[in-house]
Amino acid sequence: MKYVYRKDKLLSSVYDEVPDDVIINTYSNDEDKTPIVITNVHYDNPVVDKDTGQLREKTKLELYNDGLYKLGYNEIFKDGEIKTVDLDPYHSIENNQIVFKKTELLNKIENEIHRKEQMEKEKEFEFKGYMQPNRELQDQTSLLKVISLLNATQQTEFKDWKMYDDKGKEHYVTLTIQEMMKLAYIMQQQTTRAMRIASKLREKVESITDEKELMEFNVEKEWVSNNEDNKN
Repeated sequence: MKYVYRKDKLLSSVYDEVPDDVIINTYSNDEDKTPIVITNVHYDNPVVDKDTGQLREKTKLELYNDGLYKLGYNEIFKDGEIKTVDLDPYHSIENNQIVFKKTELLNKIENEIHRKEQMEKEKEFEFKGYMQPNRELQDQTSLLKVISLLNATQQTEFKDWKMYDDKGKEHYVTLTIQEMMKLAYIMQQQTTRAMRIASKLREKVESITDEKELMEFNVEKEWVSNNEDNKN
């Protein structure tokens, strides 16, 4: 297919078999002596280049200036140019300005702190050669019930406390009431330590005013740092 243009106006499209001289004679105009252009390229937004005089497609900037192009989600118009911006999940472009989505980032950090807090609360620890989970509703509640029962019945040991070996196999262990109280103390200390560190991290996040510092806040690193402080 051949496309016939005069300046930047498409006059017609004709089959390739039609000779160029026939096309020229057909579309010659005594009132407009501008030569016609015959090309195999169809232009959606044709323009005659000011420097070369050649017909070409309009650039993105030309289309934008003509109101024919809408900026993409990661584009801004600045200094007479359309510029592409590398956007992370916590920045967007609104009214041609890069906007920091602080609330979204704070929510993400809070979710990470919460997940880390729960993981540290429930983390297994070694006791008498076995591994003891520390789930609040299952392990801690069950342990307190057993201790209460032993005290009420004046028994000194419990024979069927379930623990695990390092391969996850279940074992039913006999523990004295003193050992169970020690176990309860360790559980509570671990839970309290996790809650304390999580609170410190939340306070630190709330105090940060610098965008870059907030973007670089790393929950895992901050947790390790605060955990070491608590041990000292």
